[in-house]
Amino acid sequence: MHTLSIKAKNADVLIILGYSCCNDQVSKLLKERLDVGFELFQKFKFKKIIVTGNAVIASSTKTEAECMYDYLMMLGVKNEDIILEKKAMDTIANIRECQKLMDRNGLKSALVVSNSFHLRRTKWITQKLNFQCDFFARRTFLTLINQIPNTLKEIYLYLKRLTQYP
Repeated sequence: MHTLSIKAKNADVLIILGYSCCNDQVSKLLKERLDVGFELFQKFKFKKIIVTGNAVIASSTKTEAECMYDYLMMLGVKNEDIILEKKAMDTIANIRECQKLMDRNGLKSALVVSNSFHLRRTKWITQKLNFQCDFFARRTFLTLINQIPNTLKEIYLYLKRLTQYP
């Protein structure tokens, strides 16, 4: 799951995929995605950041995208640099909605940020949707160890999706 080739590089847009927020606060895994995205935004020449995700936990009054927006603003990212995608309830919808936003905003290339455990399935989804992009995740020993339960869940979801398509 963690062997997907990743490389930080320039693109028109940096897409940070959402993850559950509880009580309108970013989770540890989402914070990792946002921190990595912020570092990349400072280092490379992205025109925009798309934060994507709807609220999937009832205890939140904000969408994942809104929680992510608040966090990035706290780090110092400017309002005009962030595009919110607040409809998507899963990774497939995240990619579809981001494609639409990119088209509307004239953005041609993308670097997708997620956690390492999530990238293999995300890549498979982007290929099925004919969405050309690159991927990035922080890979340290500690992040990989902390993501073991999520990795096992992703293996299940990945295999489930494979059986749904011919």
